[in-house]
Amino acid sequence: MRYTAPVQSELPPVFLNTFSYASVWRTGWIAAPSSLAWSTTNRIIYIPFFLTVGQTVYRYFWLNGATVGTNNFQVGVYTEAFAAVNRGTSTLSAGTANRVQFDDITDYYLGPGSYYLAMWGSGTTATIFSRNTGLTGGPLGVYYQTNAGGLPTTGTPADTAATDTPVIPLFGMAFRATDP
Repeated sequence: MRYTAPVQSELPPVFLNTFSYASVWRTGWIAAPSSLAWSTTNRIIYIPFFLTVGQTVYRYFWLNGATVGTNNFQVGVYTEAFAAVNRGTSTLSAGTANRVQFDDITDYYLGPGSYYLAMWGSGTTATIFSRNTGLTGGPLGVYYQTNAGGLPTTGTPADTAATDTPVIPLFGMAFRATDP
């Protein structure tokens, strides 16, 4: 019996984030994100993504910016109807600045399909690596919501305002229990 490696498109990624091919920025940005303050107190940002094959999700993560230890962040996954599939814990941005911070969650299986990655920030003092889209009116499919209690069971987002220029933070989920 011989082993044949699967074709590249069938190999699961280690991480899926808001700048991954499977997310809204799949059209190819070349500028790197930078350390920016969270845009609005208690803002939730919903970013669309898709999976072609199911995966077990082990952890959520975000890339802390230069200022940590001042605000909480929470990451989760929602269906296209904005029903929560899984929500991580509200976690103080902490540790070393300019490093990835993980939220260990109870592992769960996420089947193939279209979803939203959501992230909530409690304030505007902590920084997170982000990219200003430069697109007035926002990129297609990105939604905002304000909720002081973190990520809700059912989201009720609004379209990005026509006068808003969205800032997209670098966050996502890990499909491996430990770093590769």
